Amino acid sequence: MLTARTIGGSGVEDPQDAYAYPNDLARFVRESWEDHKAGADGPGYEPTEVPETPILERLFSTCYQASLLREEERPVSFRAILAAPEDLPEGDGPPGGLHRLEFGKPRPFDERELRRLSPAADIERSLVGVRREEGGELEIWGNVATIALAVILAFFFGYSLTMLPLLRSGLALAAVLPLAFASDTLSITVMEIVDNLVMVLVPGAMMAGPTTLLFWGSLVFALLIAGAAAFPVNRYLISRGRGHAVVHQYYGGHD
Repeated sequence: MLTARTIGGSGVEDPQDAYAYPNDLARFVRESWEDHKAGADGPGYEPTEVPETPILERLFSTCYQASLLREEERPVSFRAILAAPEDLPEGDGPPGGLHRLEFGKPRPFDERELRRLSPAADIERSLVGVRREEGGELEIWGNVATIALAVILAFFFGYSLTMLPLLRSGLALAAVLPLAFASDTLSITVMEIVDNLVMVLVPGAMMAGPTTLLFWGSLVFALLIAGAAAFPVNRYLISRGRGHAVVHQYYGGHD
């Protein structure tokens, strides 16, 4: 299987660049395939053969063209996975794996369809499922839910919020990193476990798009529960001079 990610707004001045870039990327994927063996290592997954160059070129070119469009004045952003639904093990799903949701009827793989689906394919939690049909063309078969990227981003932004004031105070990065890890790791871990568990348990929350009430309602609910779970953890650590107490001395107004 192969995953690709596009972030909207990457414009080019020369239209020919839109076709040259996917060609180069397709060649790079084929050359690097054996060095970075595709396919997961978990039970039920099987390594896959590298897709043919025309398939890769079509995949990258269409995703790239879609990223230049806008949906309701917002850049089109999404992640895509080139894998048939049967390549994903039955019963696999969040938080450790991928959960597939097949459409009743496959949809055409083109820029307009990707633009239309992008609001419902939240870039942090889902991928657009793409496969090769019998005639050789690509088609969209559904969505694949995953929370891996959301967890990574949560740790990234959590550490960043702690590190930025410390860096501005004049501390070196080498000194700031261990402080951030010591103060935030446990609390972020607790919040992510609870937050994602709530999201998995709320029916339909993992597949809801950012334009739906279910998306925002379940997100706020999950964050409130996760925050309540992390509060006693942080309080316990601070009372013993650990956690956020480690960095308080470097913040203005805290001694």
